[in-house]
Amino acid sequence: MDLLRPGGYLGRMNRTERLAAIVLRLQARSLVRARDLADEFEVGLRTIYRDMEALAESGVPLRAEAGVGYALERGWKLPPLSLTAAEAASLLVACRIAERGEGREAAAQARQALAKVRAALAAPERDYVERLEAGVEAFTGLEAPAPAAASALAVLRDAVAGGKLVRLTYTSSDGELSERVVEPLGLYRERSGWRLVAWCRLREGYRQFVASRIAEAVPEGGRFDRSLRPSAAELLEIVGEASPHFEARLVCLAGAASPLKEAAYAVRSERLEDGRAELEIVAGDADWFARATLGAASGLVSVSPPELAEAYARQARLALEAALACRRGAEDC
Repeated sequence: MDLLRPGGYLGRMNRTERLAAIVLRLQARSLVRARDLADEFEVGLRTIYRDMEALAESGVPLRAEAGVGYALERGWKLPPLSLTAAEAASLLVACRIAERGEGREAAAQARQALAKVRAALAAPERDYVERLEAGVEAFTGLEAPAPAAASALAVLRDAVAGGKLVRLTYTSSDGELSERVVEPLGLYRERSGWRLVAWCRLREGYRQFVASRIAEAVPEGGRFDRSLRPSAAELLEIVGEASPHFEARLVCLAGAASPLKEAAYAVRSERLEDGRAELEIVAGDADWFARATLGAASGLVSVSPPELAEAYARQARLALEAALACRRGAEDC
């Protein structure tokens, strides 16, 4: 079940649960907009306004600014809350994904965070997580960042959170090396790695930067006013969809269709006829898609666009070279 869609958990919250969840959101953020709460809990603005009045009447010290949002008075906190077994299990899954796709440092931090959470759990929930831990693994296909990219990401996360200027040494897709000062505005994860969305002062425009192509990221020493730039969601509308993508048409033997569909971002259409499948898909990076589905390539009849066909040929050559190197190594022994 999708917990965030109508009919999911948030859609079935009663008022008491929603009030408690709103207080948690207020504790976690310096400012919360009524519109954002209404969207998150799938209720109307009037409902949120009534909820806020109820919280204020119950003694929760709220500050409200018209047109801005709600905040808690500084220093006020709820007593520590324990997680449910399901909430702790969700954190465990997230940690497993971090271990497989985010590199050593991020994996170590995720394990440390989970250890702190487990220490605060009640005994039944702690036992539940310990039993679950032995049975959960993540083989997500995510590529862990190289050490240089991991170091750059640490700088960029700090810059996004603190509104700090960063100087990037960056290699473009055509191999051009440049140095530029950017205002880091958001990070997002795709299958092949992280991307940065930033205002580039060199180009005077919004740009995306592939983390694996960032040779170095160092704090510039100054700050920028984050409030003057769009939100992360608005940024993605400005620079395009969240992940770079391409549309492809594949004709394959019916038995080869499943791995191709699983690796795609979306399947626009599928038609089966005479033992063949014709697929129209949306996929991300062509090389990643070709590498992920190379085992099904023998069942392909036709491929478009040409860039994807070239990616298959490139990945096949790399696989052949690796196989020959292994064979030579075995013969040398």
